[in-house]
Amino acid sequence: MSLNFRNMGVSISGKDSSLTSSYYADSISVSESLSALNFGTLGSNQVATATAKAPEGSLDVSFYITTGQEITAITGHYGRTGFIEVQAGPFKVEDALLQSFNFSVDPLGLIMGSMGYQYYGQLKSGSAAPLPSSPTIKPAHGATSSVQAASIGVSGVLSATYDFSQSYDVGFSIGSSKPARVTFQEMTKSLDIEAQAQDVNFEQSSLTGTSGICLSPSGTAGFSPKSGIVSLKNLCSEQIGVLDVVGFLERRGFDSAPNTNVAESLSIVSVSREGEC
Repeated sequence: MSLNFRNMGVSISGKDSSLTSSYYADSISVSESLSALNFGTLGSNQVATATAKAPEGSLDVSFYITTGQEITAITGHYGRTGFIEVQAGPFKVEDALLQSFNFSVDPLGLIMGSMGYQYYGQLKSGSAAPLPSSPTIKPAHGATSSVQAASIGVSGVLSATYDFSQSYDVGFSIGSSKPARVTFQEMTKSLDIEAQAQDVNFEQSSLTGTSGICLSPSGTAGFSPKSGIVSLKNLCSEQIGVLDVVGFLERRGFDSAPNTNVAESLSIVSVSREGEC
């Protein structure tokens, strides 16, 4: 089963935390599935069917980033195993886990966020609280926001994409259809940057040190910890969120064409296994 909606309200609430927020959704996508077990007996050609467990599904929301509370309610569940209740349009899911969050920044556009959840149990009816009319919102915009990547020698950014994902091990016990155990496994954050080659220090953006493999001292060119910081601001230049990635420069590339400046792409990636047990 798959459902898709556009221009509806969404709210999230941490069941084990006080983190809550509402969102101006541009689109909502819900996909739900059921695992079935088929079995038969000796001496019969009949097949019986039973469910293996309660329905599970994914819920993805694209939304306008407008306030710091929206960001905090998402990042506050980084590395956490507590369930979240999500109300999206005319439906709600009660036991959801944050799987992903991402957004892109360019100088000419509004900044749209996307968050994804995996949920356990039946999709239920329950409408999200109505939001104020759309003319009152002040979305984040690339012209007022900024990206800092001085540690990789970038002085000017053409565009940037922030990606977050995390994974869990969800266990079940005999006698219950609900998850009995959630163990955090791993989270990954990445910041992909595109810049003009002349705005990037080639040595600082090198992937490795002088030896080709050894870790370089912190703060020098080559294979050493790097950082990228995205400051999100709305149309009135009010800061609504700061997200950073502290990791290693894993990829870079160059793109050139006639009558255009050479563009360089860079990717900082951070992988962590620190979270709730």
